[in-house]
Amino acid sequence: MILPYLYVAFGGAIGSVLRYSIQLNVARQDQPPFPFATFLVNALGSFLIGWVYAVSEKTGLLSPEFRIFLATGFCGGFTTFSAFSYESLAFLRAGEYHSFLFYSFATFALCLFGTAFGIWLGSFLKSF
Repeated sequence: MILPYLYVAFGGAIGSVLRYSIQLNVARQDQPPFPFATFLVNALGSFLIGWVYAVSEKTGLLSPEFRIFLATGFCGGFTTFSAFSYESLAFLRAGEYHSFLFYSFATFALCLFGTAFGIWLGSFLKSF
């Protein structure tokens, strides 16, 4: 009964550390005015969660435990909606309305596209 919680915790820890590593590496690039690290992890995480669910449903290649580890744990720790929200509000507070609109709509659109692309790509795998 406790194992699913451990899968989520372990996957979340790995996802969080990877997100932090990406943010550190992007920050080394002279602190860009656009939050590329958050944008990137949200898009990648959205793709991955779509792919995980498509592969799970279509092929059965991923056990329910591994799906929990990847989708809820890893993707939950890796993606960062709270940071997205904060950065969006920072644009608003600074009066950068064009940046706010672009970042908000581009993130939303790219994450939806990433999820749809992951589902589409995962649907090509054959079931066993």
